[in-house]
Amino acid sequence: MRIVSLTITEGGYFYHAARDEVQLDAPGLAHDLEDPSHPTTAFGCLVEGLRRRRSAGVAPFTVLSCDNLHANGDVTGRVVTALASHLDANLGRWIYGQVAFPNSMVDRITPRTTKTDIGIVTRLTGLDDAWPVTCEPFSQWVIEDRFPTGRPAWERVGAQLVDDVRPYELMKMRLLNAGHQVLAYPGRLLGFRYAHQACTDPTIGRLLKRYLSQEGSQTLPDLPGVDLGGYSATIVERFGNPQVEDALARLSFQSSTMISTYLLPVVRDLIHAGQPAPMAITVIACWARFLEGVAEDGSPIEIVDDRIPDLRARAARHDDNILAVVGGNPLFHGLEGRSEFERPYAHMLSRIRTLGVDAALAATLPPGR
Repeated sequence: MRIVSLTITEGGYFYHAARDEVQLDAPGLAHDLEDPSHPTTAFGCLVEGLRRRRSAGVAPFTVLSCDNLHANGDVTGRVVTALASHLDANLGRWIYGQVAFPNSMVDRITPRTTKTDIGIVTRLTGLDDAWPVTCEPFSQWVIEDRFPTGRPAWERVGAQLVDDVRPYELMKMRLLNAGHQVLAYPGRLLGFRYAHQACTDPTIGRLLKRYLSQEGSQTLPDLPGVDLGGYSATIVERFGNPQVEDALARLSFQSSTMISTYLLPVVRDLIHAGQPAPMAITVIACWARFLEGVAEDGSPIEIVDDRIPDLRARAARHDDNILAVVGGNPLFHGLEGRSEFERPYAHMLSRIRTLGVDAALAATLPPGR
């Protein structure tokens, strides 16, 4: 075995990006520190596997993260090294010096498998597959070419092997992944189930297009050979594909992690550059209203988020404090107290709560350019 790859979702890394901190006191990692030979987390398994490699005098495997995390390889190396160092300082140093953690960027929408998908696969193939994976036509895989013990010829099947994946990753995170967030919260508040329904809604569609062209793209460096306008148009087309049936519940899963990973960095960069961020701030206001847990038709919204007890308690105070979700919240590090953020956020959240999502957004986004 030369490569171990990870796809464990963005929320599974025990890493607090804003504080650049590995959460070693999280229950899973705490267990693996107590009983490292019987790990329960992916990182505990990696550390134990690498420890056995080192003890046997066998070259270490390369660890390839395929999750939607900024610098996913760097973060993986950080968590693995921190966990190993707390167990054995020498093991931690060996991992730091010998194990490769290349960064990667993977882009293909793969909605949750449904019973309909299973039936279609059975009819088409005659095979009884309990969990087929459906996906869209588009695909992109960009990988840093750092594999000391070798790798498959992935470039033969369309992967891009590059020296630095960060510009490609940033483009995806700030346009596609952040674009998902643009759809998720106003869409769920309005009762939509799928991304294509939200994307083709006239008001949310305008919000998405303006976010992509006026804010997300403005925070990206030049990328040779990449037309950001064309890439953004492709995103709108992909999101509007009704055959994908990408559930908004999936896009809003662990929403606090999604917001802090994809959207808040755009807000911070724009404000730092002295530019407004009205579209991104509008999405964050929709998220804060979403945390109240009730759609506009009065139906409850199911929210899956490790931070939901705190976030829901904050949202419950909106009547008395419109800044309850963001004030004193570590997710908003660097934005708290900034009038460039708090004033438009409070204004938009108040309008959403008074007028409703569609009317509030329509007033902000008149038809046309």
